[in-house]
Amino acid sequence: MSYPTTRAGFYGWVNRAWPYTQTNGARLGISPTDISDTGDIIGDDSTPGTYIFDAVKYNAASKRPTGDLVDNLDTSTEAVKKQFSKILDNSIAAKWNNADRNMYMRKKGLERSYSRPEEAIKEECDVFITPLSNQKFEFGAKPVGTVGRKHIPEGADGIEMAYAYVQNSLRKAADNPTKVMESCSGVDQTILKEIYYKALFDFQVVSVLRGYDIYFYFRFINTTYPDLAGPWSEVQIKTIL
Repeated sequence: MSYPTTRAGFYGWVNRAWPYTQTNGARLGISPTDISDTGDIIGDDSTPGTYIFDAVKYNAASKRPTGDLVDNLDTSTEAVKKQFSKILDNSIAAKWNNADRNMYMRKKGLERSYSRPEEAIKEECDVFITPLSNQKFEFGAKPVGTVGRKHIPEGADGIEMAYAYVQNSLRKAADNPTKVMESCSGVDQTILKEIYYKALFDFQVVSVLRGYDIYFYFRFINTTYPDLAGPWSEVQIKTIL
């Protein structure tokens, strides 16, 4: 599958291809989960960390965009490309018509076949956590031992985060016992998990949990073969501000 090579061209294509996919996805055999995941990655202009948000920020720059504006848009663009390639590769080739081929710029649905990887992901996930105001955290991930910009390694398409809310010496009474634990000694005890498809992302905590600790564990994951996910990181503990 080929994509428009300019940022402006790709932005225009996404704004045509995404509504088309929402309308025609079921006919092409694209699952509701894949449609929902695609929408989360594309996002909108009010949701930080999504493609549309990054593209609007880039396009609104008064001067030639540099730095984070470029890096964020390039990262979210790659996430959109990976997601479209995934859902279209898994679509039903026999269902495609000329309108589909023109929209997605490829000849058929099942363009390539993929074999299952033989080995699990080896890279350990190194995540930098920055507590922000209003119970919000900012994350940046890359493989342990690498330098340069945050990124997801080849063979993985996302970051799995396991976490737990835990009582501490400052706040012991659990307002929400279904979420707040007395202790957490390892990733196996966490009951909450999320997957992110970008190396830079934010995480918002509800205000009622302010004052508790939150235990984070991370690993790289291939969502097509989750059993081949990489090793879990060491725990990182932060207090919810």
